[in-house]
Amino acid sequence: MRPTKTINRIHFSDLEPLRFEDLCLNIIHRQREWKDIRHYGRKGNDSGIDIFGIDNNDEEWYFQCKRYKSISSQEIENIIVKIKESTKFQLKNLVLFISCDISKKHYEHFIIFAKNQGVENAIVWSASKIETELYKEHHDLLFTYFGLNIPKERTNSVTQLRHSLRMKKRIEKQFIRKDLDIKTITNLIVYEPRCRFNVGEMIIRNIDNNIYPEFDENKQGISDWFKVEIYDLYHNGIEIYLQGSELIIDENGNWDIVEEDNDYRKNKYKSLRVNTVGRIPFSNIMEFDFDGDNYYPMPHLYCKFNIDEMPYESFEYYTYGDSQKEFLPFHFEKNMRKDLK
Repeated sequence: MRPTKTINRIHFSDLEPLRFEDLCLNIIHRQREWKDIRHYGRKGNDSGIDIFGIDNNDEEWYFQCKRYKSISSQEIENIIVKIKESTKFQLKNLVLFISCDISKKHYEHFIIFAKNQGVENAIVWSASKIETELYKEHHDLLFTYFGLNIPKERTNSVTQLRHSLRMKKRIEKQFIRKDLDIKTITNLIVYEPRCRFNVGEMIIRNIDNNIYPEFDENKQGISDWFKVEIYDLYHNGIEIYLQGSELIIDENGNWDIVEEDNDYRKNKYKSLRVNTVGRIPFSNIMEFDFDGDNYYPMPHLYCKFNIDEMPYESFEYYTYGDSQKEFLPFHFEKNMRKDLK
């Protein structure tokens, strides 16, 4: 088989049937988080079910992969009937991967016939949809199965984006409390964002240095692992408490950081104690262990320390929020920071 190396349509027909199933399995595996996923096709299965999966919501999914150059209405019906006869349970989710394009007439026939057979959710991935998904999300599969090499810069950007979105969903799912209601949010969370989480502390660990749980006393800069308190989530990652800082503020709202206690500028401007918060982007969080270990039974975040040998993309400053006094935390925007004399 010669792999396709052209900007024209991908030739799925160049793949052997089992190889096409492998491609479909790779795509399916990346569509959602699965509790279980099984590939039956390679084992000589003849039940009509090539791939079966149970997702994290306990939904059952049945997949059939057909490397056809064209498909008829009768073939569509045969696929559905064969799968239907092979399972004793109701088919709720049925997905057909097919290596050819499918007409509007045949697509609608698949949906209608499937529903008449008791299938609640019938989906078709035609050649066009598979190709679009590969070019958009899975450049590594384009190279593995067809020898198509997408420029590395574009590949890295897509990979990083996909990782960030998945990490965002995972952290939101495991770290945020499930009992939040409008009253709790308006009376507590808006004042003290940390209260939205079901954990208060976590361990930040450098993924490139496995010194934990020991310390390198000779290391310059921040430690390769340390304990922090969670502050909040932001659009691009997670915020953690670092320490308190002191700011000076002029009458126009411009601000600057006080580096020393005896800074003469405190006599000229209003001074204020604030929270210093470090922002770790989702792209720098490679993995996390929510339960931790016997040393620290709390979430461990494994991060890249790739920004000045730290995991942070920025440092932010907030006033202290207080739900009892109804003090909202105020964020000091970077564009208002000036070199106050």
